[in-house]
Amino acid sequence: MDGTDGSNTRENPAQLDQGSQLFYDISQAIAAAETVSDGLQAVLSEVCALTEWAYGEVWVPNEDRTRLRHDSSYTFKEGFDEFKQISRETTFARDEGLPGRVWESLHTEWIDDVAALPPEQYLRTDAAEQADLNAAYGVPIIAEDRLEAVLVFYLTETRPVDDRLSRIVETVAENLGSFVERKRTEQRLRAERSILGQLFESAPVGIVVVDPDGTVVRTNARAAEMLETAEQELLSSVYTEFDMTVLDRTGSVLAPDQRPISRVLETESPINELELGLEQQDGSRLWVSVDAAPLFDTDGQLERAIVVLKDVTNRSTRERELQTFKEGFEQAGAALYTLTTAGDIEYVNDQFEVATGYDRDTAIGATLESLLSNDDETLDALWSTVRDGTIWSGESTNQRANGESYPVARTVAPVTTAAGERARFIGIDVDISEQIDRETTLRHHRNSLDRTRRLLETSTDAHGAVLAASSAQAIRSAVCESLADSPMYSSAWVGQKQSDGTVSIRSAAGVNEQTLEESLTTDGVPDVFERAYETRTVQSRPHPTVDDDETADDTTDGRFTVHGTHAVCAVPIADGTTMDSVLCLSSTRTTAFEELEQQLLTTLGTRIALDIAAVTTRDVLQSDDRLELEFEVGPVDPLAACTDGHECRLESVRIVPSDDSLVQYLAIEGEPIDAVQQRLAASPAVTGLSRHQSAGETVLRCHTTTATLNATLERGGAAVRSATFADGTGRVIVEVSAKDDPQQLLEDSRDRFPDVELVTKRISTTETHAVPTSDAFDALTDKQADVLELAYRSGYFETPRQTDGNELAADLGVSPATVYQHLRRAQQTILELLLDDGG
Repeated sequence: MDGTDGSNTRENPAQLDQGSQLFYDISQAIAAAETVSDGLQAVLSEVCALTEWAYGEVWVPNEDRTRLRHDSSYTFKEGFDEFKQISRETTFARDEGLPGRVWESLHTEWIDDVAALPPEQYLRTDAAEQADLNAAYGVPIIAEDRLEAVLVFYLTETRPVDDRLSRIVETVAENLGSFVERKRTEQRLRAERSILGQLFESAPVGIVVVDPDGTVVRTNARAAEMLETAEQELLSSVYTEFDMTVLDRTGSVLAPDQRPISRVLETESPINELELGLEQQDGSRLWVSVDAAPLFDTDGQLERAIVVLKDVTNRSTRERELQTFKEGFEQAGAALYTLTTAGDIEYVNDQFEVATGYDRDTAIGATLESLLSNDDETLDALWSTVRDGTIWSGESTNQRANGESYPVARTVAPVTTAAGERARFIGIDVDISEQIDRETTLRHHRNSLDRTRRLLETSTDAHGAVLAASSAQAIRSAVCESLADSPMYSSAWVGQKQSDGTVSIRSAAGVNEQTLEESLTTDGVPDVFERAYETRTVQSRPHPTVDDDETADDTTDGRFTVHGTHAVCAVPIADGTTMDSVLCLSSTRTTAFEELEQQLLTTLGTRIALDIAAVTTRDVLQSDDRLELEFEVGPVDPLAACTDGHECRLESVRIVPSDDSLVQYLAIEGEPIDAVQQRLAASPAVTGLSRHQSAGETVLRCHTTTATLNATLERGGAAVRSATFADGTGRVIVEVSAKDDPQQLLEDSRDRFPDVELVTKRISTTETHAVPTSDAFDALTDKQADVLELAYRSGYFETPRQTDGNELAADLGVSPATVYQHLRRAQQTILELLLDDGG
């Protein structure tokens, strides 16, 4: 039955005084206890002495916390020896017997009469009956949600729940958890201090510790021996008062302010391996290697300075032992541990816990093999070396408590006593993960730079081949051949999307064109091709992971298998407004088509598109057989939209590229001009608008971020002859080569203008000019064309002038000097073209 019945019986004053006295006596006993067991024993005696409990016992978990074992007991009566002996020989699992049930539930339990219970509920029924023990009360001692002990108290009579007795015990138990935790911590700290003290005192080197004033606060026997002064005389003395002559390596006497301790206290910087001579009383010299370092408190203030003196007069076995200690001592910032001669861990520092994830309780008593490393070959070499008295250093792989592996640089050294007997081993593990990561990153950067160089060379070669081509088809073929011949790619092919959704192969290299066509027919259009065509951005399929079927299935483009397990990339050949085709590349490189490579391919695709548009326009202008096409577009075009509902007409007289936008010069007729200008200025596609007047004609200079239909067709290679916009409708007349596909041009335009229609198609034959005077603007740079057009439309060339260079500069956002420079060069270029054409 459970420990309380929920009653709120109030204690009388005598009971309260008795409880207070009990708590006081227990506090005093706990404070005086040396160990956890002593403290719990004291609790039993105090509780039993001041209450009615006849017998008390303590049960604690064994080392692996699988069972409870008997720790101690107390009684002030005779007759319980046999019960006590049986208890010592008994252990309890969780939920077994009274102690086990309290362990499992972490709650108290009261039993009216243990002698009346069957053995399966109380394992010591017979022994309790013989000892005349009846009522029992079990209470858990808990620290940080973890059972530390179970206390069980007995009465020599049968009794139901006694609220007063149970409340006293419960109150005591509630305060014992912190005591147990504190005592265990104190025991651990004493053990650690003992080990560190042994290391300090048994070190084969002289160690002196001073405070910031130079007063010696700690030293060891070896230092006293080397300085020929008793330890007690050294302590509390100032180091400058040492009656000893100190020499440098040349034999010159060092002044006190030049000695290592003085320098460390003054500079707060360490000194390493400084060799000095100490004049001995018998006239001999003891040569020592001195290492000194400052020690800082948590606020970064100098707290101590430590000096290590290593006898280097006779470089023998002692020197190796000194070096062993020095390495272990100096590397204490890493994971430091000591091992017994049998190989068990006996001490670890804080950094060991941080690095490995194992706490001290888990680490101490374990071995390197069981806790950190299972590299049998390395460990065999380690133990063979250190047990021969030699330091072992090398690399190994450790495993943290969470299962994560990490590389370490390990040093293990033997430590001997003054008698030359092997005492223990000191081990140091330094995590070298970051060092290996840096080396890996450096390798990756070198590889990345090499790939970038090769990509740039490949891109440059491809563009060089494009420049030598004389037609759009020749450009596509040159690109495919150049890229397929490079070490970066296995194959290259160019396809154009048709109006029925199929793909027409325009050129291919590195892959059989017939096989490619059969794959397109059988498997369908590759997914990367479709995505590149739709989004007009580079799309890629990575190299499938080796021996990873799931990844391979995810990267096969659904159906298209002509490229096998190669990485595949689709590059749109487009200039931002017009799509010509898609370039498909395959590569066996596992790092193919990373971000930088995709950026280079994007640039290459744009340059190819511009080159194709340029040769297409040239073919149109130089061909006797051309098609004249008339397109109609609705309000989706921003220029058409601004005329909707107004009695006016816009005509595009010039388009000039300008950085990331387009500048269009629009002649405007009709009324109301102000309303059309306001509507156009309010359009999201317009980023700048100015109005100019010349010779009775009104012209709007308009910056647009979204291309209009006429600009889109011009970038697609068509020669725009006129573009007018009225009543919410735009009509654009262009000329293309007779061999071009008007339907393809229409489909490309519909990507941006869904309502565009091809309303007229007819044959147009005109005389060919090497450099038509009507297209003289094509010979100007974008800036020259913009400045010249604005000057003309603003009346700069009229007499008298309607504007000047300052006003033009303000409209253009440049300096007047820049305006004049562009005007002079533009006029010179046009005059040269006209005179050459006329001649």
